[in-house]
Formats: sequence, C-alpha cells, structure tokens
Amino acid sequence: VEIHLNAEGKVLVRGAKVTAKSGTSLTATTALGPSTLTWTVNTNSSTEFVNRGGGKSTFADIAVGDTLNFSGSLATTTALTVNAKVVKDVSISVKRSHIRGTVSSIDATNSRFTVFGNGTTTVQVASSTALMKDGASVLFSVLAVGDFVEVKGSYNAQTQILTAEKIMINMHRDRGDDNDDDDDDDDRRGLRGIFKSFRDKIFRNFRD
Repeated sequence: VEIHLNAEGKVLVRGAKVTAKSGTSLTATTALGPSTLTWTVNTNSSTEFVNRGGGKSTFADIAVGDTLNFSGSLATTTALTVNAKVVKDVSISVKRSHIRGTVSSIDATNSRFTVFGNGTTTVQVASSTALMKDGASVLFSVLAVGDFVEVKGSYNAQTQILTAEKIMINMHRDRGDDNDDDDDDDDRRGLRGIFKSFRDKIFRNFRD
C-alpha cells in the first residue's frame, strides 16, 4: 500500500481494496498498520480506466474485492474523497480477443449478447463500440438472434466478458469453405478424367 499527497491536493493511492460501488463512485480502503483509511473515489466521463496490463477498461469492469491504484485531486469539502483522473484495476486480467459465431441471445437492457462459436461468449457493447453491417454503421437494435458476427475487443478473464471494440454483422462464415468446395469439384472432375482415360486405354488394348 502506498499513499502520496502533495500540498496542491494531488493524491496517488496504490493497493486500495474496493468495498462498494454506487453510481459512478467507488468506496475503497487502505490498511496502514492498525489503521484503516476509507476512500471515496468519484469518477466521471473524463476518468481514464485501465487494467493491470495498461489496456482500456471501464467502470463496469470493476468489482467489489478488486485492488485499485488511483490518482486525482482531493475534494475540498469531504475528507478522503478523490476526484479520480486515472483508476487502474490491478485485479483485472484482460487480453485481446477475436471471435466469430452466431448470435444466440440478446440482452438489450444491458447492451449484451452471446455468441456461439467455439464455445459461448458474452459480448458487452459499449458506447464506443463500432457496429457495422454491409459496410455501414448501424445501431445495436439491428442485431438479431441468428446473425453471424465477427467481434474484436478485450476479454476479461475475471468476468468472462468480451468488451467489443468492433462488431461486423452477417460476415461470410468462411470464404475458404467456398474455395474448398470449388477445389473439391475440380478434384472430382480431374479424377473422372483420369478414370475415363484409363478405361478407354483398356478397351483399345482389348480390341487390339
């Protein structure tokens, strides 16, 4: 646990444990010897959220019990209240993810849907998520169960949710499959030609 505070009211706290969430604010505690300090961390649209690896995160990704580092300015009216500029959740392990599959369910209230492909994945749609269909930008309401989608974003191993950065709807399942079918047809035609040539040669030899 580290706490740094300067004369201008700038504060940096490392190792605070989240005990509650309310609206856009967090309650977190730091233990210093026998003493425990309770912090109120206020966030807004300007607050930057990052995960342990330094990638982008969101307020929604933070859970009670997570460990945070945060920096910002002390509020002038309430003790140990910080207007946060940066909040880093060191408990969140996030990796880049790219999946394809069929939409199996949609939760419009929470802007989420599930994709069935190589297993089932829950996808979170954020305000910054780009949704594309036939090369044009579309709204989340356009998405329907049964649509084939390609999703790129960040997968949170803790919440098991993929936060989408880009969603492409009704992509071709696998262009390579079509090519493979064409190749199979060519192969079959080639084999028929070989058998026909071999058969004709046998008949000619028999007649001779």
